[in-house]
Amino acid sequence: MRITVISLLCAFAMSGCKSSSSNPVEPSVDGLEPKKGLVTIKVDNVTPTTITCSFEMNEGCVEYYILASKPEDIEPWIGSPFAGATIEETVEAWGIKYEANATYTWKEMVPNSLYVIYVTAKDTSGLSVLYTDTVTTSVGGGHGVSVVTVTVTDITGVGATTTATPNDQTMMFKDLVFEKGLYDNIHAYYEGIDAQTADQMTSDSLFRMLKEYVYEYYEEDKWVWENLNSGTDYMFMAAGMNADSIWGEMAMTSFKTLGDAPSHKKALVRRR
Repeated sequence: MRITVISLLCAFAMSGCKSSSSNPVEPSVDGLEPKKGLVTIKVDNVTPTTITCSFEMNEGCVEYYILASKPEDIEPWIGSPFAGATIEETVEAWGIKYEANATYTWKEMVPNSLYVIYVTAKDTSGLSVLYTDTVTTSVGGGHGVSVVTVTVTDITGVGATTTATPNDQTMMFKDLVFEKGLYDNIHAYYEGIDAQTADQMTSDSLFRMLKEYVYEYYEEDKWVWENLNSGTDYMFMAAGMNADSIWGEMAMTSFKTLGDAPSHKKALVRRR
């Protein structure tokens, strides 16, 4: 599932649609064909959340390492006191190693974002040479109404499987699981006004909370919870926005784990 966000300490993945490359080519001499760099990068396919590249080894290359990252994610590590590495060394340390021509697809990218494909290639003498290609991911979703469908299955005493499925108009969505007690507490705050208004204000408060939740998703989000409280009521909500950054309606469903509620409930353990 996602990871959207890629940091050099976790994973590397991202996606794009427009590209410009930096594959050094030595100038021609005496009318001869110019010499290619150690590795040639080719962007083959791009979607809002994936990017596929091909890598061709040229004369003199013995191995190479590939890494995709947003510039702002990798730049703080270059030459920092913590990392203390050059860009070539960083790509080698965190990249994927190849000793032959290869094609690779990075997944779980962030739509409409700039990424850099980094390649550190080594020649027969062990010299490292850096090559790059910039890629901008395409915008996902459409201009219609974003709709996210939520379902809960496989409920046990301590777990459940939640699934949030966006429609094709959804660029990005968020989802959240919380104890129903939170809903009841917010609703109680609005006691004294008519029930319909209290319901709406409670829903609005939860919607604001969801929008402020940090994690964003771009493809179906299916997660198996394994550390819930037994015999406890929960709510699962989700909402998304379209390509124009307009939010759709919030979807919500409730479920209850099996068994008796514990006398001392443990805190809900987040998946991240």
